[in-house]
Amino acid sequence: MSPAAPDPDLDLSGSWRAGPADEELRRTWYTDDFDDADFAHIDVPGHWRSHRRFADNDAPLLYRRRFSALTPAPDTRAWLLLDGVCSQGDVWLDDVYLGNTDGAWVPHRFEVTEALGARNDHVIGIEVGCPPLTDRSSKRGLLGTLQDGPYVEPGWNPGGIWHPVTIRRTGSVAIVSHRVLCTSATPTRAIVTITSVIDSAAAGEVVIRTMIGGVDHERRQPLARGTNAVTWNVEVPDPDLWWPYELGAQPLTQVTVEVSSLTGTPTGSNHVFDGGTDDGGAVFSDGFTLRCGLRQVTLRDWILTVNGERLFARGVLAGPAAHELATAPDEVVAAPVRAAKDLGCNLIRLHAHIAPDACYDAADELGMLVWQDLPLYRGQNRSVRATAVRTAEAAVDRLGAHPSLIVWCGHDEPDRVGDDAHRPSFGRRLAAHQLPNWNRSVLDRSVKRALTGADPSRPVIGSSGTWPHPPSLAGTDTHLDLGWSTGEADDLARLARAVPRAVRFVQITPSPSPNTPPADHLNAHWPPATVAELICDSPVDADVLVDRLPPAAFDSAQAWYRATQNLQSLLIRTQIETLRRLAYRPTGGFVVAHLSDLRPGMFPSLIDHTGAAKPAATALRAACAPVLVTLDRWPGCAHPGDALECAVHVINSTRAALTGARCEIELRWDGGGDHWEFEGDVEADSVGLIGTIGVVVPEAIGRIDALLHVRSGEVDVSSRSTVPVHDHSG
Repeated sequence: MSPAAPDPDLDLSGSWRAGPADEELRRTWYTDDFDDADFAHIDVPGHWRSHRRFADNDAPLLYRRRFSALTPAPDTRAWLLLDGVCSQGDVWLDDVYLGNTDGAWVPHRFEVTEALGARNDHVIGIEVGCPPLTDRSSKRGLLGTLQDGPYVEPGWNPGGIWHPVTIRRTGSVAIVSHRVLCTSATPTRAIVTITSVIDSAAAGEVVIRTMIGGVDHERRQPLARGTNAVTWNVEVPDPDLWWPYELGAQPLTQVTVEVSSLTGTPTGSNHVFDGGTDDGGAVFSDGFTLRCGLRQVTLRDWILTVNGERLFARGVLAGPAAHELATAPDEVVAAPVRAAKDLGCNLIRLHAHIAPDACYDAADELGMLVWQDLPLYRGQNRSVRATAVRTAEAAVDRLGAHPSLIVWCGHDEPDRVGDDAHRPSFGRRLAAHQLPNWNRSVLDRSVKRALTGADPSRPVIGSSGTWPHPPSLAGTDTHLDLGWSTGEADDLARLARAVPRAVRFVQITPSPSPNTPPADHLNAHWPPATVAELICDSPVDADVLVDRLPPAAFDSAQAWYRATQNLQSLLIRTQIETLRRLAYRPTGGFVVAHLSDLRPGMFPSLIDHTGAAKPAATALRAACAPVLVTLDRWPGCAHPGDALECAVHVINSTRAALTGARCEIELRWDGGGDHWEFEGDVEADSVGLIGTIGVVVPEAIGRIDALLHVRSGEVDVSSRSTVPVHDHSG
């Protein structure tokens, strides 16, 4: 049953012709005799705005390409595959309308056997539309943060044929789509579940052969004429399990599926063969090969386990790796995964978009975990429901085999409307979560149902950023910006005591800081006449900025710039240390928003648009260290005479106990200080309360420095904190 096979695929990538659509052209542009000399050469895959002629285009474009193809051989079929059109398309081949596409990440397939059999020279035409964003509270497009995110340029339009176009040849039986999931994995046995939609030119019987690593599995399958959904399981004994990088290795297994047609009358049997069989007359018809990892994940009460081992999630939120995502090199696409790991994280949340394949390949190989959002972001129009469900199912087909992907999320912040520069009060936002609405109550339930039905192997979150609300009072992950638009950084500890359910999994949005140092004119004329000079077009609430960091309170633009970065670092460190002290009781992890930006401005990012890390990145890396010693509550500022009393915790996220650990805490100030030492054991993957220290803040000092040090065997960890002392007595 060797794949001797049909003719090779024909890749239609490369130079096409494109021109703006109008009512007159729409009558003739797709025909064979149309003169397209006035159309521009444009690259496929790509975005139309990459072409200087369409750099500001929002209107539909007419794409054409001439090509030659061999006539399909007898008993073979030809298919036109569109892996992705952003975001809608109408497809023509040789003057014949094939159909439409809807959903930028949904692949489409059209059978073109008859058209290719009629002649050798052909014309393909695709009218591509990607409407601009006009109403952010009721978006009709399904492009997520690629069009509406804080990372991209305002008004950016990603329209175009942005994934490959291919003519694929198969035998009389074709695999229209496939889905590969590891539905169970233990050290002794893994189960891989494969679902294929198979299109058969005639009723008959086929042999389906599956090869996973060293396991060869065969079955005979009767098929009706037309499309047939076939699901089967393959058992892999003694599997090499895939692990996150902290827990083990990342072996990947090749999966190959071949479908061969059988001559003769179908028997109607559905026998599964234990080994090779005599398949006389079997003719290879179609197949596919991909990589998968064997592992099992759960998320219970927001505590993650991989292969039965619990893991505290330390994550970052990452937007698209580039504006022109279709043509971004693999190293650019994979860069966010590598950056997240370098910062000490074990999880990356791909924020309301689906990345190119290189991103998931890098996560698989590096042992990073992926939280995958669908491209639904904030308010969506009622018209998107069917497309959203198709996108969910297509995402499972495309990404289901990746072991790094550990959770699906249907919709980010469905209760939120408007932009970050005009946010309602915390009370209004909380109240909005208590009432049903179409996005959360209808759209997100449909999407969650589609994801759960397509992929039972992973946890599914319908709506992200939803506070507990009736009737179940469950809620999901909590999005907080304490210390910026609401409250103070150390309010997180109080929230945890008052509403433990609200900190089961937290997305931290720290304060923004400029991506570049102040311009010369700001230094020369400080403070600025208006805050707008500092914000430009960044989504920053000017009132909050003036309240937290009033420019007039600083001597220079540089001093203000440093203060924005210091506040951002402080918020990240304070809140992550708080959440890590609550590990598993009740917190399962956190995500910091967000990793990096694509444009200059003022953002809460860790890495600016040039790729340079901000001080906040250093703060995140320190707060994510495997072993961490913290003071709770270490104040943001102090006053003479204050009695400081802080609990000392050692957080051990490693899989080895710290035996005989020695912890030293030293407080220093001008003219004095104090010192404490503790000794004991800290269990693996645990948080240990070491003791309590206390001191009365002396008079006439400017600050107190805290130096913390833990030693145990090869572990040698230090940290430092500073609190300014303000004397308001005068």
